[in-house]
Amino acid sequence: MPEPHPLTGTSRRSLMRMAAVGSAAAGLSAIAVASAQAESASLFPADFSYPEVTGPSLALWGSSPFDDARVTENVPSGLDARLDVRLNAYLGVPVLKFGRGGESSTNIAARRGVAGYETVLGFSKDIIPASSEPITVKLTNPKIAWNNATYFPGFIQDIPGVISSLGNSEGYYTFTRSQEGKERYAPHETGAADFVSQQYLVSKSSHHVIQIGRNNLNLQDLIRKNTQQCFDMAPKKSLVMGHFRYKDDASDSDRAKQVISYNAWAAKTFGDKFIDPEKWIIENSQQTWLRYGDLSGSGVWDKKTDAKTLKMARFHAHCTHQTASTSTAGDI
Repeated sequence: MPEPHPLTGTSRRSLMRMAAVGSAAAGLSAIAVASAQAESASLFPADFSYPEVTGPSLALWGSSPFDDARVTENVPSGLDARLDVRLNAYLGVPVLKFGRGGESSTNIAARRGVAGYETVLGFSKDIIPASSEPITVKLTNPKIAWNNATYFPGFIQDIPGVISSLGNSEGYYTFTRSQEGKERYAPHETGAADFVSQQYLVSKSSHHVIQIGRNNLNLQDLIRKNTQQCFDMAPKKSLVMGHFRYKDDASDSDRAKQVISYNAWAAKTFGDKFIDPEKWIIENSQQTWLRYGDLSGSGVWDKKTDAKTLKMARFHAHCTHQTASTSTAGDI
């Protein structure tokens, strides 16, 4: 017989009646297990090995820019340009890298634990099998855009496992239970089949840098909504990072317009908690390691032209300041 959900017994009617309790129980069970972080780490593949957090830490949420895309490209011998390595060396705190190349804003929101974007799985006959063999499950939450990049660890109730969309038909994942156990009744409409991201659980006390929507920039309203939702869940010292154009993007290309539009909105919305990667790198740093990885070839810093451009920009700013000062003095 399937093992009942911990708080609701075996009756389907009682499960339906206590849907809210079931959903809360699933989350609380996962949190209880995840609280023993060192023990939890052994439950998941090496792909999801994160540094132990015992004090301040930084969590990076996003897609390919936070997934070390092209991180070895043009990197000099001896330089490790991985984000977590560089940030750890600079900040001296553990860095939890939760970038996943190819994900859209809704996928990141789901891993981040945003309400309404729960990863709800549909099991055959509403039963989580006892076996640790991979099985096919259905994604039942229509708010989450399915894509073939999904791959992350988590818990269903108190059962650890990993979901992956790789090799599956649209709308389906592979669920692999980390440990064999007993069958568990988990009807998806009750909250009992919500897959809670381990990344969300282990980073609750972290500060966050959030970059949302790299792969669905054309959906501006949605990525702004998801950015705000992820930011609202984060501690006060968290930051939002904007987007950047690729090297071959014309100034009037769709992506250039989308990047400019999003960055302008984010700058206005988040103020000094917003990072514009194009502006920041050009204006504030000439460190060569910042030109590697996903920014390599992006045109954010072109050593042949940007030094001159920056010099001209500073000259223009100086002239503007002098003009304003002169005008003000005349008014007085």
